[in-house]
Amino acid sequence: MGCCDRKSVKNRKFTCPECEATCFSVGMRTLLHHVQFPENQNLPDKDYYFCDNTDCETAYFSNTEMIKRDKLRVFQPPNKDMLCYCFDISVQAYQDALGNQTAASINDFILEQTKDALCACEVKNPSARCCWGNLQKMEKAHAG
Repeated sequence: MGCCDRKSVKNRKFTCPECEATCFSVGMRTLLHHVQFPENQNLPDKDYYFCDNTDCETAYFSNTEMIKRDKLRVFQPPNKDMLCYCFDISVQAYQDALGNQTAASINDFILEQTKDALCACEVKNPSARCCWGNLQKMEKAHAG
């Protein structure tokens, strides 16, 4: 399924040294696109993790580096306002679509784009994770 193919998703976890939240790994490509200039010019090539705890000042970290949220270009907490970073679908827009029964067309669009590898989760989403699971969770919550 393109960039959201489970085989291509890294699932390494590590604990945030600041808040002790469980964090998932991200690649250098994600950091290069989210960390602001000039900090993004000197990032050591290491294993980095993304902390999505909105109360934590740390955004990304490795075993020796910590990148604070104020060093990011723009930060939106995952699963708060934005549901799909690739296609600019907010949580509110998707909830509205679920309510008026038009969510299927959004799902079809996202699936078609990801199958054609036209999504950009690794670059657009600060967590580098695919949004598809979040869409599914919202559907289940709405149906339940």
